Amino acid sequence: MTNRLEDRLNDEIIENTPKKSFFQKIKDQPLEYLASTLAIVNPGNPAWALGETLFAGYSAQECFDLKVGGTILCFAGIAYLYNGIRKLYQKSVGVSEKTSEKMMMVHDGIVGVINSIVISLPMSYFIGGVDDPIKLAKSAALYSLCNIPMGYINGYSLDLHRDILGVKKSDRIPSLISNSSDNLKKLYAVGLTVASAGLTFAYLKSMGL
Repeated sequence: MTNRLEDRLNDEIIENTPKKSFFQKIKDQPLEYLASTLAIVNPGNPAWALGETLFAGYSAQECFDLKVGGTILCFAGIAYLYNGIRKLYQKSVGVSEKTSEKMMMVHDGIVGVINSIVISLPMSYFIGGVDDPIKLAKSAALYSLCNIPMGYINGYSLDLHRDILGVKKSDRIPSLISNSSDNLKKLYAVGLTVASAGLTFAYLKSMGL
């Protein structure tokens, strides 16, 4: 009875809370926005660069253009949209911090597949300049299949970046990292970002960029 009452009160609070514009949310929660962006960009760029070149047949230049354009779009709001889709999905199916890691993997994988249809494939065409139907078909298969594990990775990455940037602590993150000082956590975030960019560029350079 108590839990139901709390749920009703929470729903009423959410319904009565004034809705904020996209830019107002960024202003009010800059670290949340930054965490949402880095959580997608950092694991995604090197992983997708590998798959797009080796499996889908993208040239190094096509892949580079897609990574640069995609990163810009992520900072412009696409990654925040991904986070919003994830939150909406989790709320609709009842996912919480108490959900087991195995079920989190399944749910984040489903969100990843949704992301591949809504975001990833259109970006290949409009930003990467990929118009070869065979490449697009291969990338569609790549995004659909690999976004299941990548969805889990992105979900974990989001919880990690929210933790190390001081947005919200997560029980999923090892205590060694989660209990570190704020300054050390910021170094983790910088290190992950530099490593991601460096690995992506070095790989594409080796592929003929």
